[in-house]
This record gives sequence, structure tokens and C-alpha cells, in this order.
Amino acid sequence: TLMYTAQHAPDQLGLVLPDLRSRLNAIRTVGIEAPDDVVFAAMLRRAFASRNITPADELIDYLVRRIDRSADAAEAVVDRLDALHRPVTRVLARQVLDGE
Repeated sequence: TLMYTAQHAPDQLGLVLPDLRSRLNAIRTVGIEAPDDVVFAAMLRRAFASRNITPADELIDYLVRRIDRSADAAEAVVDRLDALHRPVTRVLARQVLDGE
């Protein structure tokens, strides 16, 4: 079993080699959509938990509505909040997101 991930489907890669293009076009593809609110909130909670931070539900709701829906974005905002070594609140999150 092989799992191949890419930003684009095989037929959108502009492959020149006919054999490679044919083989990649023959495989099953599945799109992965951005996480919904529940999944993204869980991603944020996991990122906080890995740093032993227990955020308020209000903070999670605030972040879910304001940051990109990706694991990288969740980790980045939690990293930035944790690096400040202050209690993590909605006010602090707003300051971080606003670049203050």
C-alpha cells in the first residue's frame, strides 16, 4: 500500500512522462477538506494539551473563527501564545492575532 499526498490531483500536475502520468491517473484519489468547527477545535485543544495548557472554551471558539483551518496554523498560534509565558486568554489571543 502506498499513500501519496499532493496539493493537486495527478491530472493537474502537468506531468510530461506519459507512463508516469498514466500510472498516477489510474490511482484512487481522495480530497481532504478543511476541518469543520468541531475537528478544528479538537486540533487546537490537542496543540494546547501538548504544552500542558488548558484553554477556556471561549478561547477555542474565538480561535476557530479567526485562524486558517490547518494543523500548521493551529500549531503556530499555540506556539506564539505559549512563547509569551503568560496566562492564555482571549485578550492575549487577540493581541497575538493582531500582531501586537
